[in-house]
Amino acid sequence: MTPRVPFEPFTWSSGRWESALELDGRRVKVLVRSEERDDEEALEERASTAVIWTAQQAMDLLLFCAARLLDDYNSGWSEGPDDSLTTAGFVRRLSLVEVDLAPDGSMRWLYHDGGMFQGHEIVVTSDQDLKLCDAYLEG
Repeated sequence: MTPRVPFEPFTWSSGRWESALELDGRRVKVLVRSEERDDEEALEERASTAVIWTAQQAMDLLLFCAARLLDDYNSGWSEGPDDSLTTAGFVRRLSLVEVDLAPDGSMRWLYHDGGMFQGHEIVVTSDQDLKLCDAYLEG
């Protein structure tokens, strides 16, 4: 059985359950998209599994972002060579905002850009086997 994560109460809205929790001192929104209104126990089980996996893979998710977007930042978004970032500097600026679990088990994570991309959010996606697929800017 998956340990329970201390979520705020879930609410149903537009085909998804919404909640939030504190993760590393920050409030993170949790979305669980569903084709039907799951019972609360099954919902919390799915959400807990997703959040625990996210916490365990936090650095891998951040390094994936850096591998996909650091060169874009350094070659086009930075204000010059003195503003270029290393992988560690890039990763330090990111903060998780949202975890989104799709009905098929694929996931999407939304990160605040720390001002690197003029307020665009960074999205990381996975397939249903949780293999990371892409990282891109949104918004």
